[in-house]
Amino acid sequence: MDPTQRVKSFRSRRRQVLSWILSTGRPARAVVAMGNRLTLLLIGQVLAKPESLVAAVTTEDEAVENIKRHRPSLLICEAPLESGCVKSLIVIAKATVADIQINVLISEREDLATWPSVDPLVDVAVATKDLGDEEYPLMRGFIELARKRRYRSKSMRSGISKPAMEAATRTAKLTPREAEVLALVGKGMRDKEIAEKLGISHQTARTYVKDVRQKLGVRSRISAVITGLARP
Repeated sequence: MDPTQRVKSFRSRRRQVLSWILSTGRPARAVVAMGNRLTLLLIGQVLAKPESLVAAVTTEDEAVENIKRHRPSLLICEAPLESGCVKSLIVIAKATVADIQINVLISEREDLATWPSVDPLVDVAVATKDLGDEEYPLMRGFIELARKRRYRSKSMRSGISKPAMEAATRTAKLTPREAEVLALVGKGMRDKEIAEKLGISHQTARTYVKDVRQKLGVRSRISAVITGLARP
């Protein structure tokens, strides 16, 4: 198949997207994290100005380090990374920079079982199988980011059920201390560090974390932070 016309159309739409981004005033400072290095290069070309790119990395640790150091306004990521997890990266990014915008590409190979719990934290989500769609979802996503609006590509819109979203965002009554512990978990602290920070025993800190997970109806620390951030 000859993709020449589609490539030309993409270039034309790319200029349109850049004009939208430039018209929003201060350009976004972006961290891009992707395991696929070719995709990393292609996404880098879509950014409005080279100087707006804070870092282009392939692992979660590198992305987290740059987010904490530079506090960017935009995170663009795709799973799988060379090492680490995109879902935990999203949680840490949102906990570090509350107003960061997040654009994520979702691969068909990626396990989307927990996607509804991450969805409230993400501004733009595009399934890679939708990239050839006439809606031009990647370009549309950047336009909606510039407009400060959420966007989901076609597969993502049909793949997230309302009951699943409601289950992921249901509220739980946490005590002030439990909410404080959850916030520290969201900063990446382990039980021992939480104990030292709050002046409590290691065992007490472990109990608080366990109670928080049980109240939120989740099994892992990451899921607890995701669910906690999604609460109204």
